[in-house]
Amino acid sequence: MKITNSKVLSWQVTIASVATLFAATAAHAELGYADAVTEFFDSGAGPIPGPYGSPGGVSGPVPVDLDVILGSDTTGYLSLPTGSFVTVEFVDEVIEDAPGDDLIIDERGSGAEDADIFVSSDGVDFTFIGVASGNTASEFDLADIGYTDTVRFVRIVGLDAGGSSPGFDLERVRAPQFVFNSELFAEVVLEFFDSGAGPIDGPYGGPPTANPVPLDVVLGAEPGPLGFNDYLSLPTGSYVTVGFVTGTMIDGPGIDVFVNEAVGAGEDAEIAVSADGVTFTTLGVAGPGGITSFDLADIGFTEPVTAMRITGLDAGGSSPGFDLIGVGVYPGSIGPPVAADTDGDGVFDDLDNCILDANALQVDADGDGIGNVCDGDIAGPGGAGDDDCMINFFDLGQ
Repeated sequence: MKITNSKVLSWQVTIASVATLFAATAAHAELGYADAVTEFFDSGAGPIPGPYGSPGGVSGPVPVDLDVILGSDTTGYLSLPTGSFVTVEFVDEVIEDAPGDDLIIDERGSGAEDADIFVSSDGVDFTFIGVASGNTASEFDLADIGYTDTVRFVRIVGLDAGGSSPGFDLERVRAPQFVFNSELFAEVVLEFFDSGAGPIDGPYGGPPTANPVPLDVVLGAEPGPLGFNDYLSLPTGSYVTVGFVTGTMIDGPGIDVFVNEAVGAGEDAEIAVSADGVTFTTLGVAGPGGITSFDLADIGFTEPVTAMRITGLDAGGSSPGFDLIGVGVYPGSIGPPVAADTDGDGVFDDLDNCILDANALQVDADGDGIGNVCDGDIAGPGGAGDDDCMINFFDLGQ
């Protein structure tokens, strides 16, 4: 089955030494956890040069990669002795003040190591939020310091050098309440194709699993019409094409777009982009269970993107296929829209068969080029005409 829509188409403490910049990033980002390490500074107060700690399975101190503190894994840790610090970034999501705790810092070990915690919206100016304690999950509320900006960066600074792996043993940084880091999400479904590889006819998804769902579950920011993790399952060969209306995706300074797949699933999907909704270029493969981010520069794509196609590559899971939650464009990669859409239905005016009446699927029962919702010939539900069984003779000549 194929459903087609015609077209939418300062760090405030002075550090004597220069900190070292790193590009450690989680291979596959998980929502609610730090995604990247942007900075690490070794004060020299430890027994060996940093970064050190434990990668898991061995006792520290031993050299570790900085990504040991990214994502949800608590197998390993990074030790921060007195004066050493690390700065992490939330890429796919940001932290805003919400009721309750907004930030959690997890520390490993039986020692009594502490750390100063700072937050920042830009990675330059940091504000002290409190002290994280050892051997516990320390919780922080932005309201306690009257912080109203969006938080993207968190800095953790070791305050002592105790323990077998001297310093504050940082496991992970969590955002229990977060907002997607995007101002432009998929706004319209342009096309859906059901390959027939699923257990029931598509579109299906959840929750609950493998049940019929409306296609708009993949549009906009969460939560969707069925809840926070509603999704569209795309088994092998099935695809959905989504469009951007109020803006376009352009190649920005870094990663440009993310595709979100339901956590706990294990399926992949091929991602393709298009400037016109007709010709698509493969951007890459979205991995299972979380956020996969893409950079248009990796494929040399320079045109404004108006549409993306997500194609399932397998049929595993309780709701077989890639469980698509949504698509979002990062703030630095949002460009202007390419055409007007007066009625806001996702179909540009020059292609819309009812410019003043929203009709995303462009249904035109009598094929006269005028959509049902504004066609005086079409009576009954979905039509603009009266139930008089009369035909507009003007249309006989169309």
